[in-house]
Amino acid sequence: MKQLLAASLIGCVALAGCADVDEGPAESGWSVGGETTVGMSADCAETVEPSWFTEQPSMWYQPSFFGFSPNSGLLLRADSVMASAVAYRAADGEEFYAGVGPYSHAVDAHWRLEARGQAYTNDIDVVDRATDEVLATVELGDTSSWVPAASFGPQGELFTVFSCVETGLRVSVWSIADDASVLDVELDTGERCNGYYSPNPEIAYTPDAGALVLTLPSTGELVHVDLREERVTSVLAHEPAEGDHNMLPVEGILDLAVHPTGEFAATSGVDGKVRFWTLPGLEPVGEPLTAGVAAVNLNTYAPPHRVSPLEWTPDGRLLAMMSPSGDMVLRERTGETVSTLVSPEFEGWIPEGTTDGIVNPPMAIAFDENGRIGVGSYLSAGIWTCGEEVIDHREGGLDAQIELEGPEELRAGRRGVFHARVEGADAPMVMRLVVDGEQQLWPQRGGSFNWHAYEPGTYHVVLEVDDGTASATREMTVEVTPDTTLER
Repeated sequence: MKQLLAASLIGCVALAGCADVDEGPAESGWSVGGETTVGMSADCAETVEPSWFTEQPSMWYQPSFFGFSPNSGLLLRADSVMASAVAYRAADGEEFYAGVGPYSHAVDAHWRLEARGQAYTNDIDVVDRATDEVLATVELGDTSSWVPAASFGPQGELFTVFSCVETGLRVSVWSIADDASVLDVELDTGERCNGYYSPNPEIAYTPDAGALVLTLPSTGELVHVDLREERVTSVLAHEPAEGDHNMLPVEGILDLAVHPTGEFAATSGVDGKVRFWTLPGLEPVGEPLTAGVAAVNLNTYAPPHRVSPLEWTPDGRLLAMMSPSGDMVLRERTGETVSTLVSPEFEGWIPEGTTDGIVNPPMAIAFDENGRIGVGSYLSAGIWTCGEEVIDHREGGLDAQIELEGPEELRAGRRGVFHARVEGADAPMVMRLVVDGEQQLWPQRGGSFNWHAYEPGTYHVVLEVDDGTASATREMTVEVTPDTTLER
């Protein structure tokens, strides 16, 4: 085990020391101060059928975001490798948006902020999704950095990003309001990370944003970073499994879920175990649970990586995890299975030899406060509901002022830029530009859209706006004339 005693803080006061925590014997019981007040677990039946389920035309590579919008109207899944995003209406699974936009590494819980940029630019921009305004720019470790992971604080006040340095990973914590560094920590893993082959770490905040909880997959370590005391603590959570760049990479810890109380965390590993750890001490608590582990291709240029997703229910009573058979289950901390999410038989194309016998394994889980569970799998997405459906989509009635500005005339072969603005809406929403009934292939996720008019004619341009519970449109007509300059 490569200890983090050599971890260094950059640009802050001297570190008192990075403590290493021995695993020690597991405690027999739990010492949790209490559960959160948001309830849903009691409404989950022993088996839950999907409210809707949809197969994807292509595999889901490295997930950068999966979750419900704050009003529970939309379910978004985003990919940092292919820079793609899909937004579904949570009520019926209708795909409202699918396209490619800026390279997105993270979206905040309120859908107001987005981390955009590519590693070779040596920085990441934090952008207001509604206006495209750059609020902060975070420098990465070096010019050849890959961005393995990024995350926003609970209220969007902080932004954390991993980047590669000479012998490990750099963790940068940034204040968005001040556009200034809060903390930089370099974690020595003993090897240079490579985004095409190295397994990606996980980042989670405690509910009060006072600490970070991180994973180092290649060393199997769980790391706690106290942002107030500037102290780093680590523990070997899962022993890494052997691998190589031609087959599976060296991986130990696979996923991380911090309990809603912030008093402990759960981790999954290649050993097929889910373990529980106190925060901030990282002491083992309770008995390990048995979980499923599958291998999927998270990057077009890399060998498969293992996955074993985890997520707490909002009330903190149950843990969503993958069973050894590949089903998504909700379990008590003692290991008792309370509910199983029944998945339809997958009928689409299955990549050969990448799932370890588990067809279409789940990769991400999200909950809303109404008892709905979103599951993003390798080749599908769906929603399961504990209790009654509470959100219905309705056409029209979106309480917002929507503006669409763009050229009314264009020459064939030229690009037109259309600017969209929405004011007065409380809930985040998704926009798309449709020209003569076809969504454009390269839309931004807000702000402006590019469209190339290749043939002369009259085109009907429609801006569609949807927050998952209501929708509205703005329309304009564009005349495209022949480009006479080509005749000269």
